[in-house]
Amino acid sequence: MKLKIYKKNIGWLLLSVILIGIDQLSKWYIKANYLYFEKSEIISDFFYITHHKNSGAAWGMFQDATIALAILSGIVTIVLIVFMLSMEHKMAVISLGVIIAGAIGNLIDRAMFMEVTDFLDFYIFSYDFPIFNVADMCVVIGTILLSIYVLFIFKEEPKKDE
Repeated sequence: MKLKIYKKNIGWLLLSVILIGIDQLSKWYIKANYLYFEKSEIISDFFYITHHKNSGAAWGMFQDATIALAILSGIVTIVLIVFMLSMEHKMAVISLGVIIAGAIGNLIDRAMFMEVTDFLDFYIFSYDFPIFNVADMCVVIGTILLSIYVLFIFKEEPKKDE
């Protein structure tokens, strides 16, 4: 099976670069201006900025598996870039670009610091939601967009008799 690469999709990687920049700048700001575990109230009883570090994956799973997570996310990112460049539908391309940005944003942290900086801290109906960052938001938003594409837009091409 040969993948067709659409050169026009290379431009959408700029979206990934911009999102990676926002992620890295926000993490730099938190590290430069907040002590570890320091918390600032933004919206009382709802939203706080809390400097937190995570050596695992989402919600603290796989703690201290930084190297394995970095290798896995690097491989997945390369695969996603190939798929992104081979997609025709703009929504699929954008959703993969956003996921790629999130994966690379956290991969940079794992490679440079052996942990990921998290800082967005929400309390939803008195539930302390796990602290996250911009890269995590990219992965979630991109995955939601990709799910919408797969469930409601994607049409499988009829198979040709060979």
